[in-house]
Amino acid sequence: MTVPVPISRFVDSCIEDYSDLNLSVEGIYTSKIGNEWCYGSGICIKMEDGPLDRRKPNADQTGLWFTISDGDYSIDCLAHNGSERFPEGMDNTKLTQVMMTLTESIKDGKYICVEGCYQVVGKEKVFLVRHVTSYDNLSDSQMSDSQFNEFKELCEQHDTSPLELMKLDETLWSELYAPNTLKEAVMLYCLNPQNKQDLLHIGLVTSMGEGKDHLIDHVIAPLVPVGVAGSGKMSTIAGLFGAMSGDDLNAIELGLIPKYNRERIAVSEFQTWDDSVFGELMNVMANGKFDMQKGQLDITRPGCANMMFLGNPPRHYTGTEAEGGVHKKTDMLESFGQYTYQILSRLTLIFTQMSLSGAGAESLIEDKIMDSMSGKFKGTNVESQLKKWRSFFREYLRYVSAQNPDYDKNRDFIQSCFHGYIKSLDEFKEIFLARSSKDMRKFQEFVNLCKAYARLDGSAEVTEGHIAQATDIFLISLRTLKEDFPLDEMAAGVNPRILKLYDSLAKVIEESGSLDLNTIRAMLPKSVRLKDEDLETMVRAGYINVNTDENDATFIMLIKSPTTA
Repeated sequence: MTVPVPISRFVDSCIEDYSDLNLSVEGIYTSKIGNEWCYGSGICIKMEDGPLDRRKPNADQTGLWFTISDGDYSIDCLAHNGSERFPEGMDNTKLTQVMMTLTESIKDGKYICVEGCYQVVGKEKVFLVRHVTSYDNLSDSQMSDSQFNEFKELCEQHDTSPLELMKLDETLWSELYAPNTLKEAVMLYCLNPQNKQDLLHIGLVTSMGEGKDHLIDHVIAPLVPVGVAGSGKMSTIAGLFGAMSGDDLNAIELGLIPKYNRERIAVSEFQTWDDSVFGELMNVMANGKFDMQKGQLDITRPGCANMMFLGNPPRHYTGTEAEGGVHKKTDMLESFGQYTYQILSRLTLIFTQMSLSGAGAESLIEDKIMDSMSGKFKGTNVESQLKKWRSFFREYLRYVSAQNPDYDKNRDFIQSCFHGYIKSLDEFKEIFLARSSKDMRKFQEFVNLCKAYARLDGSAEVTEGHIAQATDIFLISLRTLKEDFPLDEMAAGVNPRILKLYDSLAKVIEESGSLDLNTIRAMLPKSVRLKDEDLETMVRAGYINVNTDENDATFIMLIKSPTTA
């Protein structure tokens, strides 16, 4: 599939109205030299009020000294109601509003925007602030209602959907080859959680060299704001959550999670992390907030962020018996350490696959790598198209994230899918009910998954189709905990019986030289039944093509061997 021309032209017209928001204070930091008027955005981590002129205190003149940080840069600022020696003064009403805005930022971790310029005050150079505004619309979409409605109509007219467009190479995936199941999981993760009920966490445990870091750098980060936590500082509790200053209990260092509140965090190489960090993550993953204590201070900070854990199996993992190892497939999950069960309970989707794409995709992956390393995309139409679609879908994802699809009409269907297709599986019982007969968190995650698919579709209601999509990807996630087929093959319904059947099919074709379906069926062992639905599964998985000639004779053509065949 390619993008229909009318949709592409419509997107071109939309992105002309969108601008990039400045979500850092780097511009203020660099303006120290030139003293030019500038602005920036961050979170207030410290505030102190007192007489503006401490040498000659005046009850009518108050100064607010505060620090704003984006996690990379911290800027000391001053707002006041003075005059004469202190330029850029405000009236009392405005200064009071500034004080309340700063207090809210400290308490709730809200972003604020400050405008001003550097001035010499006394013997110090200070960023004097003229305006302070709450950045309540940080996650608000720039997409208008009319643009959204027209986009939806165009998708219907051309028999496609927003999610199908998001999965195309020419829109968001030019620089990375990935199976469709993983693409869908990434798009679900790119929704902005509005509250703890919206949280959607994903785990991906796979072998080295499967492109996990490439996924962050070339798909997620250019599309939506994401905080990346790997080894080093950001893998510590202080780096993730922040900390209270030892010498000033009113000062708070900004951590990665509050910085990306209502956005997302990607954890690279999580298997290298200390168990204590996973212990601290459990509350924020479940409730979207965390507590900070020091001395007599007890502060609750927001941390409503989707989490994605990307990593490798534990060092001792040698693979399953079928792969020449001695471990169970679920042993791959031991990378989460002593909190494995608790973390698994909080992950909406978990994929444990040594190979994500299968042997047939190796050359495609290599081509993508070489194209990226050669700079093939730089300064080309491919790069401009990527920027275009990233800009559009960034605003689309923000728009639909704010929707709350209604599922009341299909409440019974959601329950029947969960209990009939998911909870009854041995894999579910073994993984999630090992310590208890109930795991209501998994049901909540499934409901949210259904709503997330509706959001991606831009739908006001959760339909049976959305529930079916959620069920399919949930089941694929479960199957990866026991089986090791590439994700797209799992999505197509490949299982050990299909692999055996394919082996028998390939053997008959090789021995007979015939591609005629009737001939093949006649030559198969009596114990082997080749049903029409089996052929359909192999076609979906990309194993075979089935064609019918003018005489209604059906022929099979082998395309590739399954990975585990």
